[in-house]
This record gives sequence, C-alpha cells and structure tokens, in this order.
Amino acid sequence: GATVDPATGKINVPNGLAPGEHTITYKVCEKGSTTNCETGTLKVVIPSNIVVNPDDDKVVPNTGGPVDVIDNDTVNGNPATKDTVDVHIVDDGGTGATVDPATGKINVPGGLAPGEYTIRYKVCEKGQTDNCETGTVKVVVPANIVLNPDEGNTVPKTGGTVDVLGNDTVNGNPATKDNVDISIVDPDGTNASIDPATGKIIIPSGQTPGTHIITYKVCEKGQTDNCKTDTLKVVVPADLVLTPDNDVTVPKTGGTVDVLANDTVNGNPATKDNVDISIVDPDGT
Repeated sequence: GATVDPATGKINVPNGLAPGEHTITYKVCEKGSTTNCETGTLKVVIPSNIVVNPDDDKVVPNTGGPVDVIDNDTVNGNPATKDTVDVHIVDDGGTGATVDPATGKINVPGGLAPGEYTIRYKVCEKGQTDNCETGTVKVVVPANIVLNPDEGNTVPKTGGTVDVLGNDTVNGNPATKDNVDISIVDPDGTNASIDPATGKIIIPSGQTPGTHIITYKVCEKGQTDNCKTDTLKVVVPADLVLTPDNDVTVPKTGGTVDVLANDTVNGNPATKDNVDISIVDPDGT
C-alpha cells in the first residue's frame, strides 16, 4: 500500500494499482509528538488503461455510412464501448466525418469523391479529457461503376470479340481495361474468355448456333470487393448452305420450283419452317 517517504514527507503511491479512485487516510503530527495530530484524506485517481489498436481499412460506399473504430480497443483489458469511452474526431481528413454519440461510431457522410481518406480520432476515458489515446483509420470510398445494358451481339460461327465496356462508366468516365478488371462468371457453354490486352470478351469458334447468355463481372481495377455483374446475349447465326441448283424447265403455263431441296440449315434439310425465302431479282419473270 501507500507509504510515506521520510526524506521528503511525501506519500508514495505504489505501482500496479487498479484503475479507479482510492482514498488514502493520513495523519500529520507535530514533530516528535504523537498526541498533537490532525487526520486528513487524499483521493488518488488511477486512470483507466486505454489501448487503441490499429484499425483495418474501412470501405464506405459513396452514400456514406458508419465506421466502428473501437471494436478492437480495450479499457482495462475489457472491450471498449460507448459506455466506457468517448470518441472525438481530431482530423476528419477532409471527409466531414462526425461521431454518433448514440453508438460511438464515426459517421462518414455521403457524396465523398472515390478514393482514400485518413481520419484521426481520439478515444478518451468516459467523461475525461486528460486520459486519451489517438488512432487513425483509413476510409476507402470505392469507385462508382455503372454497367449499362448490352445490346444483343451477333458473332459468326468462326468466333469473334465483343466489347461490353463500351457503354459503361467508372466515376462518370468511360470504363476501360486500365480502370477496371473484367472476368467471366458464367460462359453459358461458350468457353468465352477475356482478352487482357483489350478487355473484350472472346467468343471462340465452333459455337452451336443459337442464343447464349454470358454473365460477366466488372471490378474496380485491382479490387475484388467493388464489382458489378451483368449479362451479354450472344447470337450465333444458323449455318446456311445453299447448294447450286440445276437448271429447271418450266412450261409456258408456269409452275413451281423447289430451290430448298438441296440446301441445309445447321446440317439439316432447309424447309419453309426453318428459313424464309424471298425474291431478290425476278429477272423479268
């Protein structure tokens, strides 16, 4: 416990006391006398031990949101809460951030430009201003990616490329291979891939004629948690083979000629049910 230093007459308070208030009762006597004395009390306050641990980066959307900076901090070895500490903004890093007294969280307002912001804050023992620790938190406002609907694209059976970024934006600017990463989520049986040199979707040759819905994902460059997903409709047209027709003799009274009998659609016989036929040049007939 506390002792008196005879060399100075001061009370020595030992190390390792539990945080809180301690009342020490002491007696002052006339030098050499034990009968002429007065008693007094001394209140000694041992402040709480606040530990502010480094915060992970916090991603906050462009619409704003709360950031909990005390969830990994302690007071006397116990979790820090709004009931044991007060949080204050020291430097908002240009964000206009404030502290919500009801939760103890930092409120990051909406409308911030995408980028990184460093907020400096102070955690103080509840109701105290002289027992505080300071910390910083990096707030990341992700890029605003807008994927506009893609029109259907016709790709020949020999394959080709499709640009799905041409109508998309990042922070209002055109999306390109330099500010986004694009990946295939579901190729829908096409084995589609991404050309890293252009950011376009590659449709390989040999596709089955018909409609294919490819699902793809566009992410902020170098990020995996700021992404948007969209679909692309790829139409591979039917493979029409028109075999040269033999000359046909038609009587003066007229007649009909079947020009589809030796033609195919995707290897199957061409018929009125799988093709449409029209006259391009009647040549006076």
